[in-house]
Amino acid sequence: MVNTCGWSSEDSISKVSIVNISTRVVSLVSISNCSLIQINMKFLLVLAIFAYLQLAECHLGSTTVNWKYYYLQAVMPAGNYCGQRKPITGWTTVRDRYKAYNSGGNVDNTYFANGVFTTPSAGVYHCCGAARCKQGGVCDFTLSKNGGTNVLAAFGTRVTRTNEWQSVSTCVTERFALGATIQMNMESTGGADCIEETGWDYTKFSCFYLSPN
Repeated sequence: MVNTCGWSSEDSISKVSIVNISTRVVSLVSISNCSLIQINMKFLLVLAIFAYLQLAECHLGSTTVNWKYYYLQAVMPAGNYCGQRKPITGWTTVRDRYKAYNSGGNVDNTYFANGVFTTPSAGVYHCCGAARCKQGGVCDFTLSKNGGTNVLAAFGTRVTRTNEWQSVSTCVTERFALGATIQMNMESTGGADCIEETGWDYTKFSCFYLSPN
């Protein structure tokens, strides 16, 4: 599909370099190679920048692009959090932001609540979980989709039972429908099985939107 600016709707600004734009501009000038050498290079650069800005305006101003982004980062306050928690709650939200061509600006602190992230748009998301397991217990963590039983990824440690503390983490890339959920769970049930957060942000949960499909 071609938009009103004459570029393919599948073009990406990041893929169109100044050199490529300069080449397109120069190709429109029907002059000989000898005459081209005499063109003021500053003027040519101005043309290239103008073409780039026009392309950016076409992409960002066109509803056919349907641009959007989302990112989430949450951390746990300092403390010990023991036993099973599905999901882990008590997060401090650092940033929970969605913005799209039709969102009317930033939409903040809307899609992450009570330890559960709800997708603002269908598409592919990349989500990560990390935690520090306290010495003397064990820790099993999961990232689950649409509740606590559909496990997408698991991570944990048994080293901490007889050795010192250990930090663990994992990430997952997954396709979600609009309004789907993902959460981080502490699966271990023992009273000595504890997340140990010191205030150095060992325990984190994050997600960001990658692509529509």
